Amino acid sequence: MTKLDTKTSNPSIVPPINEALTKIQKTTIVESKNNQIPDAGYNYVLTEVGKDRYENKIEEESAEALAKIEILKKQIYQKIQYYIKQRRKNKIRAFSFRVLSTLLAAVVTILLGLNFEGFEKLFNTLALIISGFITVIGILQKFLDSKDLWVRYTETVGKLEALQFSIAYLQESKNAIKLKDVEFVKLKYDKVMEETVDFVVNVRMEDAPQG
Repeated sequence: MTKLDTKTSNPSIVPPINEALTKIQKTTIVESKNNQIPDAGYNYVLTEVGKDRYENKIEEESAEALAKIEILKKQIYQKIQYYIKQRRKNKIRAFSFRVLSTLLAAVVTILLGLNFEGFEKLFNTLALIISGFITVIGILQKFLDSKDLWVRYTETVGKLEALQFSIAYLQESKNAIKLKDVEFVKLKYDKVMEETVDFVVNVRMEDAPQG
């Protein structure tokens, strides 16, 4: 009769990212399809529940985890409010530019189509002036990239709201929260912010005059 191995192993409480973190500068695991840091938010995986999940931890670690998660919660809330405002502002810009350029183009078409004797020169002059405004609006629209930033800020808000849910979920554990859980949420927050800032910088660099 085969003797069963009675040795227990610690269950996997969070995604196994420790090794990835130690090699993050050498690999591209964060950007791979099998990324353990999903775009939708904190991927909290429990394959099984062991008693060590609810055992008393060192008091200092528990206090540190609770303090850090409160800092994250406040920071994420502030960022969400900021990007909601930016999203609204860029949405209004994109809509305004689109409507204004369309209306002016329609006016130009109407002016060029009017045929009143003695007013042809006036209508042509007005059409030329309005066409110049349309060109200026097009340049401003390209410089501000309102639509692109609006879409990006919407995506950022969605990811940060997913992290908000993750924090609320973890806080239900109260003193059972582990420090590595909090650090994983922080890692995800850093990734969201880095991607957003890089996108905005790249957009501005493309619009910068070459010389």
